[in-house]
Amino acid sequence: MEIPGKWKEILSKVQTISPDAIIAGGALRDLDNGKPIKDLDIFVPLTADFSLGSFYNIFGVREIDESSNAEEYQNNEEVCGVYVYNLPDFDIPVNIIACVPHEDFMNHQLERFDIGICKIAYNGKEVIRHHWYNIDREAKSLCIYNTLWLDSSLKRLNRLGEKYQGWAQLNLVPAN
Repeated sequence: MEIPGKWKEILSKVQTISPDAIIAGGALRDLDNGKPIKDLDIFVPLTADFSLGSFYNIFGVREIDESSNAEEYQNNEEVCGVYVYNLPDFDIPVNIIACVPHEDFMNHQLERFDIGICKIAYNGKEVIRHHWYNIDREAKSLCIYNTLWLDSSLKRLNRLGEKYQGWAQLNLVPAN
């Protein structure tokens, strides 16, 4: 899978502020599976250096985007804030998702994602596919592996089922 140059450029700019920032989830999933891409999620650890003003210097004024899925993160104690940017030279919204910092930030994010096919990330150097991502992709299944946010997960599973028609949907798979 080739990461679009504009995505790399945006991530590189974010990493000047937050070196552990990653692109993860839906955009990569859909790129890897030939599906339409709705938005670009960039996950950043919320550290003492985090400042929305820093992102203003990169992106300009933040826009409130009512079509975003920010409400899905409301009951997720790992997510501290979702900031949506509609960039003039980019055709999809960019979501900066500030999360609780962890020593191995990228792998922690992949582990906490709920649906296997969403467990994919790009750190600016390489694409990492979690083993549950590979299993779901091979089996053409949409499985919930993390049930911490079940209501949100079931809504997301329904939306994915519309986009990934013909893929089996498994509502509950016990986490290891």
